[in-house]
Amino acid sequence: MYLNLRTTLGIIILAAAAFGSWWLAQAPSDPDSLPLGRGVPPPGYYLREAKVSHSGADGKLLFEINAQSAQQNAATQSMQLDGVRVDYLPSVDVPWALESDSGIAPLDQSYIELSGAVTITAVGRAPADTLVIRTAKLTLQPETQLATTDSRVQIVLGKQQLNATGMVAYLGEERLELTSNVNGKFNP
Repeated sequence: MYLNLRTTLGIIILAAAAFGSWWLAQAPSDPDSLPLGRGVPPPGYYLREAKVSHSGADGKLLFEINAQSAQQNAATQSMQLDGVRVDYLPSVDVPWALESDSGIAPLDQSYIELSGAVTITAVGRAPADTLVIRTAKLTLQPETQLATTDSRVQIVLGKQQLNATGMVAYLGEERLELTSNVNGKFNP
């Protein structure tokens, strides 16, 4: 009886070792070839308190994108931004700052789709002359300093208020074109 139990245990151990080595040989050795599970984002980066500086072809710094968080989407080659602020550097002489709840930008930052409580504020003005533009979504081409939207726009300058649907803002030229449904309230 002792010999049969010993032989049986040996066979079980050998079978387990054979199965284990077969199973290890089946597992892929390259981590990139592993299939991603459902709901798992593709590999990319995630940053908190991100600051991205962008320079022009001449190497001169043009603007900075600050975000509370930034996450790369490898599938779309874009960045998802939350708590976004875009500041033009003083050397560029574009006196505007843009803020929004969120944004999406391609990795080359050629444009940024801002959304959720977007504000464009004129910087460097006296408080009584503060100009603020509000909208729900906006496309910013930061290098060309062009901001466009088809959404409702509210422009506030002191006690004056102007509303419209759609806008093209040439930030570098401090020029604004309102597209349609323009109406305002002007107090003396």
